[in-house]
Amino acid sequence: MIIVYQQAERLIHSCQPKSCHIVIIAGINKMDSSGRIRGNTAANGIHALTGVYNRENTQKVIDAILREKAPEGFHGFLILDMDHFKEVNDVYGHVMGDNVLKMLGGFLKEQFREQDVIGRIGGDEFVILLCNIGSRGNMESRIKNLHEKLREIRMEGMGEYTFTFSAGIAFAPQDGDTFMELYQKADLALYQVKRSGRDGYRIYK
Repeated sequence: MIIVYQQAERLIHSCQPKSCHIVIIAGINKMDSSGRIRGNTAANGIHALTGVYNRENTQKVIDAILREKAPEGFHGFLILDMDHFKEVNDVYGHVMGDNVLKMLGGFLKEQFREQDVIGRIGGDEFVILLCNIGSRGNMESRIKNLHEKLREIRMEGMGEYTFTFSAGIAFAPQDGDTFMELYQKADLALYQVKRSGRDGYRIYK
């Protein structure tokens, strides 16, 4: 538990005024000497397979950051679902499905900053909180860049299979100031993406 709360304390202090935050949920592992999260100990709030926060600790860390209520803080909350993940399990097998989740966890940690929060909620669903994002435009640029880079990844044993994701976005404080409030709004936006054919993002309105 010490590892989780030390990391949470750093994240909270890094989200200060004149900043914006976005939330992503994924699993968590131990931190290495550089402060990055690695390993796989459920007791430490880390998801063994993906190397990111588990659901419980994702919510705790994000709520702690949101409670800071920095006067000029701007936060973004993102729910990310892999498209057609069930197809990966059905066609390529559950071992390959696990490898894809492991790849995605590592990919997300590479794309976001140390002060951002990444967690796995369950299945192929992740949540990300981006601290100090600055504006909606910055958020949209990050998501578009994420889409492009994920499309470039190829997994051994899957040929030319292209990975895509669907995402719903909400912002704090206007859409909520707790994890659950933001999750509910971002989930509504995600539903709209899925209804329109997946492989995209939508901002809650």
